[in-house]
Amino acid sequence: MLLLSSLTKKGTGPGARSSHAITIVGQKAYVFGGEFKPRTPVDNNLHVFDLNDLTWSVPEVTGDVPPPRVGVTMAAVGETIYVFGGRDATHKELNELYSFDTRTSKWSLISSGDNGPAHRSYHSMTANDRRVYVFGGCGVTGRLNDLWAYDVIEKTWIKFPVPGENCKPRGGPGLAVTQGKIWVVYGFSGVELDDVHFFDPVSEKWVQVETSGEKPTARSVCSTVVIGNDC
Repeated sequence: MLLLSSLTKKGTGPGARSSHAITIVGQKAYVFGGEFKPRTPVDNNLHVFDLNDLTWSVPEVTGDVPPPRVGVTMAAVGETIYVFGGRDATHKELNELYSFDTRTSKWSLISSGDNGPAHRSYHSMTANDRRVYVFGGCGVTGRLNDLWAYDVIEKTWIKFPVPGENCKPRGGPGLAVTQGKIWVVYGFSGVELDDVHFFDPVSEKWVQVETSGEKPTARSVCSTVVIGNDC
């Protein structure tokens, strides 16, 4: 995880913001969205941090540039970044899916409206080499626990079965894909949660994981990454 103020850096960075999204492509980290003041989106610039020379930059972009938003997520497949959802300056939940081509610096609006997941913010997003996964978040009528995937080759959304009662609707969950499964870690459902679940796309079944050992306390709006086969 890249902390925005953790490294000695050159250039004008994105500032000390929260509710933004970060992903990495090659040797560069990309930052989008977020807030300085609660529930007030800062800008819609894409801030890029070069992990080699420790410099910040804001590229000149073209195409369908997303409006400013908070509680947004993004993940990368190859050299393309995908950005989904969030909440705009009027506190409206959003459900557009955008792509950003890091080679051409071009934004494209891929889906919106009734095509794909419902409007939401403070959800989670992860990706493998073909699919971008979206889970949970704060929807128009309350918290969600649905799982979707966007297939970047077929260019279609896939809706998976909704989990049972044990996997409560939640905002700010961790999300990761490893060992062929999609993992949901913690989150907020009226109270902070400390449960772990995975979805197996082959069997199309949800499983709650019985964890052991010294585990982190219940929390939400946390980060989850995969190292090897672990998350």
